[in-house]
Amino acid sequence: MTDTGGDPACWADRVCPACGMLDERAAGDRDDTCPHCGEPYDDHRADARQASPADDGPRHEHRSTTRPERELTDEDYSRLLELRDGLRRFVHWSEQQARNAGITPAQHQLLLAVRGHPGGSPTLGDISDHLLLRHHSAVGLVDRAVAAGLLVRCGDPDDLRVVRVELTDRGAAVLAALTAEHKEELERIGLDYRSLGTNLPPT
Repeated sequence: MTDTGGDPACWADRVCPACGMLDERAAGDRDDTCPHCGEPYDDHRADARQASPADDGPRHEHRSTTRPERELTDEDYSRLLELRDGLRRFVHWSEQQARNAGITPAQHQLLLAVRGHPGGSPTLGDISDHLLLRHHSAVGLVDRAVAAGLLVRCGDPDDLRVVRVELTDRGAAVLAALTAEHKEELERIGLDYRSLGTNLPPT
């Protein structure tokens, strides 16, 4: 993990405007594309400068800082750090597995959003919701996955205006292999992935 510095203000040029993730690559390894979602930085920074408060990007409800009900202990901080460290290590491992499979980490998340979406093939709006991306960012991500032979667009038989997305045979095979590896790794570290994501506040 690279040193991100102590002042969040210095992170401004390293946070992707499309997905909000921090680019932790060393300065010499960074380029103009987000390593997480694959979107070019310059396009979205221009969008961000022009965006109004009504822009439809990912948002999180601001909650004011309140005094904790009990005094926090050293163990509280240590356990939270251990959790965050573990999450970062797992995400780093997951991203490397995707690259080893010949796709980007963002494409892995996209394939999983398509296959795991409840109720069948998702729309572009569904994908935007799963990945916390603006609509045009999700469209670009899908376009590149279609060009790579991982996804295919299809019509909705009940509404011709709706476009849905499905896995190709190649996309399904790549995702199945990655999912098996992730399931095995989560079981190895003793994490019950079936309970993850439940009872979390809405994004």
